[in-house]
Amino acid sequence: MEAVISGQAGVALLVQGGALSSIHVHNLETLVERRAGEFHHLFGAASDLVFVEDTTTEDARQALQSAADGEDVTQLTLLLLASDRSEEIRETAAHELSELLTENSQATVFADRVLLSVPMPDEADMAGALSLCSPGPARESLLRLQRLQPSVQFVQETWRAIPDDFFGDSPGGLRATADAVFVREGVVRDFVLAVAGEMGTDGVVLSALRIPASRSLPNHRRILMRWNANLATDQDTGNRARVGEMRATELTWEAESTGRHAQRNDRRRFDRSRELDRIGRVKDSIEEVMRQRDLPKARRFVEDLVREQLDKSGPVFACKSLCDLAKRAQDLGLSELQLEFTSRAVELKSDDGWSWQQHGKALLDNGRFIESLAACGQAVLFDASAASFNGRAEALRALGRPEEALAAYDTVITQHPENVFA
Repeated sequence: MEAVISGQAGVALLVQGGALSSIHVHNLETLVERRAGEFHHLFGAASDLVFVEDTTTEDARQALQSAADGEDVTQLTLLLLASDRSEEIRETAAHELSELLTENSQATVFADRVLLSVPMPDEADMAGALSLCSPGPARESLLRLQRLQPSVQFVQETWRAIPDDFFGDSPGGLRATADAVFVREGVVRDFVLAVAGEMGTDGVVLSALRIPASRSLPNHRRILMRWNANLATDQDTGNRARVGEMRATELTWEAESTGRHAQRNDRRRFDRSRELDRIGRVKDSIEEVMRQRDLPKARRFVEDLVREQLDKSGPVFACKSLCDLAKRAQDLGLSELQLEFTSRAVELKSDDGWSWQQHGKALLDNGRFIESLAACGQAVLFDASAASFNGRAEALRALGRPEEALAAYDTVITQHPENVFA
């Protein structure tokens, strides 16, 4: 069996004899019969098509899931590095990236094909992105990307150093086509990782020569051998370790990873940056309705938003929206509405420490001190952060238990000495 897999489109097309069928990432267990003429309909303008020989249906399913998750990792990383995005959007991207990498560690194999294909542009805000990430998979992924930049730069320089006559009569066209194939098939990624690991690159060449898409390129063997020779020569002279100043490139990450993507209809297959911007505008509209004290209308709008987010991305982001709107209600003095929103959040996701923190605060603001203390206990259970311990101390203080409150503050100071609020 052969397969054509696209993480951008979220589709795998299986070819067995004369029969065609497709698997979709939002329903991996279902095989859909297809006709040859439907190829364009399935993949649209997706630019990440990978052709796999001698595979099985189950292997194709796993490869499709990893490719789709890898596409998400790519988009979320780019969004996290984008300095022109709001801090709220970038924090959301950091949270989802960490969750996604925890769920599928193989997603980076596919994401690296794009992220390691070209140096970071000058406008990439790595320092800001790292400051928004808690310790965990997302932060480790960014640090790894940063460490690999000298190798990415080096591999690109040796690629550009291949003479034009290796690409025949139309050097621009064939060079661009070959570059796209080697990025899509992971050859560039493999060269980068080999260089960074101070290992020989001959194995990468041998693997690349077996890839059908590589073999379809005119003069592919000569191109790969020359590229490898450039890498080996420059390594011998010490150029591989040269960090250098990272130059902006005509091929930006944004165009490589998000341009011309096919429309997607599963819960992860949407343009995340646009979606987050849109959700932000919806919440601004709800805040304006709350400001006008039209609470029935605000409740309807919030319920519509929650229902939509549950359908598209599950409870995590619905809870984040509810907690954000609860904070806005708090700022407007609408403590009852604040409590309604946090109650809904902990109902939707009972293991979310941030939601329990906000619920404890809402209960405190409504004078329900004993319940607030219990909610803060739940927050500490799921998120042993300074904010959770501070909330518990606040509840104890409101209950008139100052000695216990002081002990709780001491705990925060001991565990988080940098926390000014405690």
